[in-house]
Amino acid sequence: MDSARTNILAELASRIQLVESGRRPQGQLSLELGSVDRLLPEEGLPPGSLVELLSNTDGVGVWTLALFMGWHACGEGRTLVVVDPERCFYPPAAALKLGIDLARTIVIRPRSWPDAYVALEQSMRCSAVGAVIGRCDRLSFADCRRLQLAAEAGGGVGLLLRSEETRGAPSFAALRLRVTPLGEGRGTRVEGRGGKNQFHFSSLASHLSPLAPRPSFRVDVLRCRSSKTG
Repeated sequence: MDSARTNILAELASRIQLVESGRRPQGQLSLELGSVDRLLPEEGLPPGSLVELLSNTDGVGVWTLALFMGWHACGEGRTLVVVDPERCFYPPAAALKLGIDLARTIVIRPRSWPDAYVALEQSMRCSAVGAVIGRCDRLSFADCRRLQLAAEAGGGVGLLLRSEETRGAPSFAALRLRVTPLGEGRGTRVEGRGGKNQFHFSSLASHLSPLAPRPSFRVDVLRCRSSKTG
């Protein structure tokens, strides 16, 4: 092997090591969602958690919420990964409306569900990735467990978009949210235990671009647990 090729391979190995040596976040991860954060242990998610967002629509609500949560989980230096075989994600809108830095965003568009699952699992295992977003309706018990272990290994957050019909399916998520669209102008609301916790419109709208339409959806907290309780 000539010296030029050896140097190139050494440089690539060095860069890969640098990327994969990203620091795991210390303490809890804030979702910047007001009442939802207050429901969580220590007002945040433990690094390496799965979050499920259940919805019967692919409308703006569930994607907006997932992107918002995922980007905040990335902090200042980690990467956001979107696994999008359905091609629902439109990067320019995410940058304009949510302020997501596309230079720190990786979009993967697999051609099959098995490839999408591999992309989800491998992305979650990477310590340089702060959050991974993907739709996962077809998950077995073993699939869910592997994704949980992958998230724990990488120390980021896995945000899984699932249909309402999967509510009774196996899950290792630390947090399950149900997202329901509302009529225009009705605002955004989160209900938690006892229906007493509300996430008001301004909590999310204040982070959006002035050019972005105001989100209109309700979020119900279906499940909320700490990693210590299993």
